[in-house]
Order: sequence, then C-alpha cells, then structure tokens
Amino acid sequence: MDISVNNMLLFVTGLCCFGTGVTAFRRYSMTQSERLFIVGIAMIMAAIGIICGALDRIFPLSPYALEWPWYFGTSIGYFLLFLSSIMNSVEQFRILKRWSIVAAAVFVISVALSAGLPHLDDNRSAIVAFNVLRTIICSLVFFRYLMLYTSKGTRFSLLFCLAFLFIGIGYFIIVVQTLEAVELQLPFIDLMIRAIGDALLFVAFVLG
Repeated sequence: MDISVNNMLLFVTGLCCFGTGVTAFRRYSMTQSERLFIVGIAMIMAAIGIICGALDRIFPLSPYALEWPWYFGTSIGYFLLFLSSIMNSVEQFRILKRWSIVAAAVFVISVALSAGLPHLDDNRSAIVAFNVLRTIICSLVFFRYLMLYTSKGTRFSLLFCLAFLFIGIGYFIIVVQTLEAVELQLPFIDLMIRAIGDALLFVAFVLG
C-alpha cells in the first residue's frame, strides 16, 4: 500500500514537470527563446528522473538502479533552471543551451547504464548527500526568484519562488528523516510538499 501511494505521488509530480517542459518547448517553437529551450530540457529531465524514481520501486524494474537518473535528472534539471535565470547575454544563453544538450545526453546514458550501477536505497550517506545537494540547488533557485520578485513583482517570479520553496523543503525533509533527526516520521509528507511545488511550476508556465 505504501509503495503504491509513493509511486502515485511520484508519477503526479513527474507529470507536472513533464507538462511544464512541454509548455516551455511549445513556446520555444513560437518565440525561439533560448531560455525556454533550456527550461524545456531541464523540466523534461526532471520529469523523467522523477518517473524513474517511481519505476525503481516496481518489482520487475527493481534490479535497475533507477535512483541514479532520479537524482541526476532532478539535480541537473533544477540547476539548469537556476543558471537560466542568471544568464544575461544571447551568447551566454547559447553556451548554456549547448551544455544543457550535453547534460541531457549524459542523463540518457545514466538511464541506459542503470542496470550496472549500484543501488543507493540502503546507502544513507549517499541519500543524505544527494538530497542536501538538491536542497541547496532549490534554495539557490528560490532566492534568485525571490530577488526577481522583489525587483519586478511579476506573478511568474512569485510562483517560481513559491514552487522552489516547497520543493526545497520537501528535499530537506528527506534529509531530516533519513538522519532520524526527528522522532515523528510522517510518510509521504516530503512527496506531497514537492508535488505542490512542481504543480506551481506548471501553473507558472500555463499562466505565463
């Protein structure tokens, strides 16, 4: 029962990210904006990574270490979002676009090689390290869009700011619960909070 609820929440979160990526690519096809291309790749990577995290818990696929593309896809995807928010010139965006394509290729390779990679499910140090990294990345995005909101006051920057606040808190809760720093363990609370954050990302792109 627990695994099915966990999978459902992960799939919902992945679909939200996938919807955001598709929306970004749709707008890229109309505007040819390098930023939207980068956002599209970033969110599609995050979406596939999250879905890999759900599939990793399904028995037929359990021999595959799909937690690697899960960690990689979300970490690199969200980091690309941060980088895209601080780029200023057309040349910088073009360079970042090329690197985002390279990152996507490496991500695909990580999915293909997952059968030969070691599982991390029982490696507490690795789980803490990866989720601390994701918390830091989400915090960077949060503070960046908080600065953009305070300077420009747009609805888009506010929604992005709130989205990464929720996503970052979700990853931080994983760290706390993995370290058993609190006696009360609330199942799925981290996933529910992250699902809210990824839903806000989708809403931000739909509303513009």
